[in-house]
Amino acid sequence: MSPVSPSYRYRLLPGGPWRDQTNTWSRRRVVVTIGAAVFVLGLAAHWFVAPDAVKSLWESSTGSSSKGSADPASASGPLYPGGPMYPGDPGVQSYPDTFYDVPEPTTTFSEEHDWPAPHHTIAAEKTAPTDTKNHAHDHEITDLGDIADQRYKIGFKSFEEGDKMFFKRLHDFALRMPYSLQPALLASLHAHLPPAHSNLLPAPENPPEPPQDPAMVSYKNIFQTDFKEPGELTQKWRDMNAPDGWTLDWYDDARSEAWVRDVFAPAEEIEGGGVWWAYDYFTRGVLKADLLRYLLPLVKGGVYADVDTKPIRRIEEWGHLDVDVLDIEQTDGPDWHDKMATNAAIMVGFETDVHEKEGWFHYWPRPVGVCQWALASAPSHPIMLEVVRRVVNGTHFVQEHEKRAEREGHAERDAALSVIEWTGPGAFSDAVFAYLLARYDVSWHHVRGLRRPLRVGDVLILPITAFASGGEGDFEDEGPESPQALLQHFLRGGWKSDGQ
Repeated sequence: MSPVSPSYRYRLLPGGPWRDQTNTWSRRRVVVTIGAAVFVLGLAAHWFVAPDAVKSLWESSTGSSSKGSADPASASGPLYPGGPMYPGDPGVQSYPDTFYDVPEPTTTFSEEHDWPAPHHTIAAEKTAPTDTKNHAHDHEITDLGDIADQRYKIGFKSFEEGDKMFFKRLHDFALRMPYSLQPALLASLHAHLPPAHSNLLPAPENPPEPPQDPAMVSYKNIFQTDFKEPGELTQKWRDMNAPDGWTLDWYDDARSEAWVRDVFAPAEEIEGGGVWWAYDYFTRGVLKADLLRYLLPLVKGGVYADVDTKPIRRIEEWGHLDVDVLDIEQTDGPDWHDKMATNAAIMVGFETDVHEKEGWFHYWPRPVGVCQWALASAPSHPIMLEVVRRVVNGTHFVQEHEKRAEREGHAERDAALSVIEWTGPGAFSDAVFAYLLARYDVSWHHVRGLRRPLRVGDVLILPITAFASGGEGDFEDEGPESPQALLQHFLRGGWKSDGQ
């Protein structure tokens, strides 16, 4: 791999809870454990000496009282915004993250761990930024409370066992994919394992030859789909990027169904219940379009863009302006920078980035939401495999819900999950943050308020201005005139009433 371009700059992230941490997590855990043990032993030793004082100290340190426990919605964790998650949010739909495995916990983080600012810092050079404009925020980035954590359905707890669970279940899912795709998928999963778990999965027996290029930009496909013929905006995508070698790969309804069936149906002749089954199960066009936008980059690699988007800059320019690079020494070792490829394997942008808006959960499914009206990936990337896995599993959940409703005499369809949670940006956001957490120990907390692109290992995270280009003021999107704006989305929103 080529080293990262020297034009990439390092700086501290604005607005986020970043801080310099020189000790490793294991060292912190030992210190915390010893301290907790000493504290508990001290309480036990002095209980009979001054029980009332000890009881008062215990209540003040835990927030508990004989008069009743503290309100979990107002509780806050010691080191990270939002604090530990709590159950019972009535506004969040919940479903099992897998139907093949044993049920998984729905909590995002383990309450036994204090979730700090990240285990890595941005910056090999801890110098103050010189460009203060990109650090100024009109809206303060505030603690959004426990409900914000509850919105994410990561499906495993953070740290070592959760990391292993994430990659093992992706490996199991990959083995259910068509035989023609398995060598590349298994090789990619093995290549993306954290160095601490490099032997977690067996090395692929028949890796693809030649190996797949890990850079997204090497796959010059522009995917679009619609039930109508290509329009003026599609032509703009083609004209702007054709000089760089990009070609339009267009899918109407008939071609979409034929492609999914031809690629995925043969693998399901024996076992069933996979990608083709889910696609064929859908009764609305938006569900099929959502799944297709994940499958095409997963298999072919390239850029997907909705037909109601207009490119502002060439794809070759995406994510190259004032890029920050996250120091991932904590997960990848001291030579991480030399091993990192020049170009990212996957590129994602945000559609929501809540700073302080009250009642945000009435409007958006995630406080920091990854958009899927535009996305870009090299083939076989774990994030794309993970979102496909989630869609298939969600479809099994919906099927069981509908069977139960039919037995009970309820005539309802697609009622178990909303489109957003089933196939849409909710599912995609969870897949992205699950990978970032399992691979790099990075959560949604750590990417709030981005003003510039942020490179996290093989993932390039774009600021909200890149793909949103205007809208909610609280997000501080700088609009289409910003040098960070890459496309405009006109929010046609036909899926809301497509009736397909």
